Amino acid sequence: MTRARSRLHRLLPVGAMGAPLLLLPLLAPVAAEAAAVTQPAAADAYVSLVKAQQRTNYGSATKLQTGATSTYRSYLRFSVPGGTTPVASAVLRLWSTTSSSAGYRVSSTGSGWQESTVTGASGPAVGALIGSSGAVRTGAWTSVDVTSAVRGTSLDLVLTAPSGGTVTYASREAGAGTAPQLVVTRAAASASASPSPSASAASPAASAATSASPSTSPASSASPASSASSAPAAGAAAAPAAASSSYPQTVLADAPAAYWRLGETSGSAAADSSGNGRAGTYAGGLTRGAPGAIAGDADGATGFDGTTGVVTAADAAALRLNGAFTIEFWARLDAFTGSYPGLLVKGPAATADGYLIWYSANGQLNFKRGNVSIAAPAGSLTSTRWRHFAVTYDASALRWYVDGTLATTSTRTYATSAGTAPLQLGRGDEFGRQSLDEVALYNRALTAQQVAAHRNAGIGTAPSPSPSPSPSPAPPGPVARPVVLAAAGDIACDPTDPNYNGGVGTASFCRQRDTAALLDKGYDAVLPLGDLQYTDASLAKLNQVYDTSWGKTKALQRPVVGNHEYLVTDAAGYFDYYGAQAGPRGKGWYSYDLNGWHIIALNGEAEYCPHVSCSANSEQETWLRNDLAAHKTACTLAYWHTPRYSSADRPAADTNLFRTFWEDLYSAGVEVVLNGHFHNYERFAPQTPAGIADPNGIRQFVVGTGGKGLVGFSAAAPNSEVRNASTYGVLELTLDPNRYSWNFAPVAGQTFTDAGSASCH
Repeated sequence: MTRARSRLHRLLPVGAMGAPLLLLPLLAPVAAEAAAVTQPAAADAYVSLVKAQQRTNYGSATKLQTGATSTYRSYLRFSVPGGTTPVASAVLRLWSTTSSSAGYRVSSTGSGWQESTVTGASGPAVGALIGSSGAVRTGAWTSVDVTSAVRGTSLDLVLTAPSGGTVTYASREAGAGTAPQLVVTRAAASASASPSPSASAASPAASAATSASPSTSPASSASPASSASSAPAAGAAAAPAAASSSYPQTVLADAPAAYWRLGETSGSAAADSSGNGRAGTYAGGLTRGAPGAIAGDADGATGFDGTTGVVTAADAAALRLNGAFTIEFWARLDAFTGSYPGLLVKGPAATADGYLIWYSANGQLNFKRGNVSIAAPAGSLTSTRWRHFAVTYDASALRWYVDGTLATTSTRTYATSAGTAPLQLGRGDEFGRQSLDEVALYNRALTAQQVAAHRNAGIGTAPSPSPSPSPSPAPPGPVARPVVLAAAGDIACDPTDPNYNGGVGTASFCRQRDTAALLDKGYDAVLPLGDLQYTDASLAKLNQVYDTSWGKTKALQRPVVGNHEYLVTDAAGYFDYYGAQAGPRGKGWYSYDLNGWHIIALNGEAEYCPHVSCSANSEQETWLRNDLAAHKTACTLAYWHTPRYSSADRPAADTNLFRTFWEDLYSAGVEVVLNGHFHNYERFAPQTPAGIADPNGIRQFVVGTGGKGLVGFSAAAPNSEVRNASTYGVLELTLDPNRYSWNFAPVAGQTFTDAGSASCH
């Protein structure tokens, strides 16, 4: 039986023996659930309004950006998903790569632009203001309600900044995981049971067929519909309150990654109402169709027997909850059993690949991941009533909300998960005996206002209206925290290398697993500095060795290509493995921003750049000059594979290598250059492109310590300050606005380190 049919059955009047009376001709239309559809951008580009760059196209950039009125704006185009009912809500979502207290504005614009040709001189004008994001944070989704702008099958938008300062966001070229999204929810469709003319009397289901106004914003859609139904005929079930449609629409407006309402009364499928296709499977001892948590909602809940009852959903990247996230649900304790009963689990919570929610005998809920827990207050989970819970994580702090109110906060960071375990509802380390309803997962942290709005929608209470619409403020916490990167090159051994030893390596070689273990600290980005896979970086070898070690942080990686990648024609394995994450295919250069820093990845894979030119006026060097001119930030970092300077076996008299790169970077005041290639660690004092010590010069680090092997030095090069050829590890760089610090982190069992700090020029 489908969910719609099971609801109809429950709304029928019943006879003395409990059987439904055959009044099917009298049924009024019943609202089918609205489903949110997530549509990626069809085109996007930023443009520069600076005179020197007004005619330059940036349509292939991996970022969008906004700035002061005379600097940058961005254009986006979406195809609006089709449907037979009106659009109830449309929400623009962008992945922020920098922080800003002001965020961005979204306005209407003309359709006369193309991603590959639009420039600051040709871009259409900024039209009517649609909405504003409010404060945005690095590495988090931002949302703006754009429902009022949806008019047809295509939507063109322009982003501007409310104030000065450049703010950047991931473009569609940055990859599907962070590409701009339009989340569209259409009004619920009605399914009729061919009523007869005599069915004009109000049906008990009639009041359920309400939907949010097209102008409703995600933060304000909690208000229950105001329409009332006539009294049902004698013996009929009470009419559901308007909240029966308000709660799911409020959740869907905030674009969950998965949403299980758990109201099915039969069958094995637990529908995913998010529209993302992540249905679960019912199994074991369950109570189906029990009265649920949502006020007046005919959709029921599921009870778990504490022994075998479980709902299982297959693994998906969105369910691994990398980056910011929210887990939201309604729960009621049926009985306490065992020692560590749980509500939800995905993989082993003692590692970064898993997480769980469990509860103790005193009703205290605990969220655990990577052996780090945060507890809601004792007594939160109770057998006397349903309660609403949400645990949120904004990439810096965990928060438990109970009944829409912030209960506890804990500052935490988590490493990326690559775990493939299924998600299970109804258990943790042990099965739990409780009832669950309306379980939703999001790939962002809901704000306190959104959490409260969801809870209010569930209990049928409208929040007090604001005098005027205003963007939701960011959760408590720092607006811009330090960003920490990890970098190293020359990483994974060939699987046929005798020292590979089944991936374990030896004391002196093939230590890629040991350096990968360092990445569990929860870095904001990981910079692989080339020669990621030996001897040749075929896709098969990358998947067999690199992916099983360093690959666990693939989503955080911003790589550059090395000479061993080019032992496969055109570095095909490398570009196949990373896709758009490695920059344009065949080129491999790109740039992005983090915490006020501009960061540039270049293709410098071997001496004299035999595969992709890095000489003066080449395509790459011209792009570099233009990119530096367009990003006059206080702090800049660049990286590629082979270094200009080294105390290893290359002659110091090699004066041409990457000189043009260095001259461009030095002229722009760049602070730091990172390289690999030589299998050791070396730090240089700031110097000029000619190798002359200069406090305003570029500080170069060579970090070829990723695991393959280590090689010693010959004579010390001028300005070389620190050298080590006996320690595997990664270089940690902490980027603050206007300064940076470094720390070489050795693998377990080794002790060499190197630390310091400096201000930007």
